[in-house]
Amino acid sequence: MKKYPVRLTTAQFADLHGLCRRTLHYYDQIGLFSPSYKGENGYRYYDAQQTIELGHIRMLKELGVQLSEIRSYRQHPSADAFLQVADARLQQIDEELKKLRRAKKILQQKKEMLHTCRRVQSGQVELVQCPATYLLTAPMPGDDSHQAAAILGQLWQADEYQTGFGSYISADKVYRGDFSVYDGLFVPVPASCHSSRRLVLPAGDYLCGYWVGDWDGLPRLYDKMLQFSRENHLKLTGYACELGLNELAIADMSQYVTRVTVAVAPA
Repeated sequence: MKKYPVRLTTAQFADLHGLCRRTLHYYDQIGLFSPSYKGENGYRYYDAQQTIELGHIRMLKELGVQLSEIRSYRQHPSADAFLQVADARLQQIDEELKKLRRAKKILQQKKEMLHTCRRVQSGQVELVQCPATYLLTAPMPGDDSHQAAAILGQLWQADEYQTGFGSYISADKVYRGDFSVYDGLFVPVPASCHSSRRLVLPAGDYLCGYWVGDWDGLPRLYDKMLQFSRENHLKLTGYACELGLNELAIADMSQYVTRVTVAVAPA
């Protein structure tokens, strides 16, 4: 017995596949997927067998392939053409996964910082073991606000470094009580960063101090850290690094938590 094709209107075909008619109209308009039959009445109809074609389009779309790429592939389908589409999309997926892993790491670090803020008290000083830390540095901009914005922009431009920025000052200046000019600004970076402006803080013993409130109170924290080092026969070395831990989660500076870390050695 002869089989007759099943003709479906746009509305019927859309309902069959859970789509809105506008989607099918758009696919037709851009030359991606069109009705296969035109009736004597001038109306155009989809063939039920076009379900398979639409399924392939929807599969590729759900895999993130752009409609323009799908259209180009459908115009000249071949194994080589599909492999080219697949390789391009796999490369995009790898980049997206890299960004997601980076975003996850940053969020985890922010959570850890906030948990630390809940644990510590202003003026608290402790001796801790720290792994090697890597910082991307820039000179302190001074009073030039435009220069400051440019420097901070340079430090912040790479999204993998967006875990916050801080400032650093030499241990010699801390001992002299000279906080008028800091040595520079920094952002934490992964070990894979090999910039000439990278500063490496070696693994070892560090004094870690916390201050809650405005930066003007930091000299008092440094006094406590110096007192702690004298009582425990330690000396500060290298640079003291100041990093804000909760700038995204406060209403005003009275709640701001600064962490200061500085390497120590036996006195």
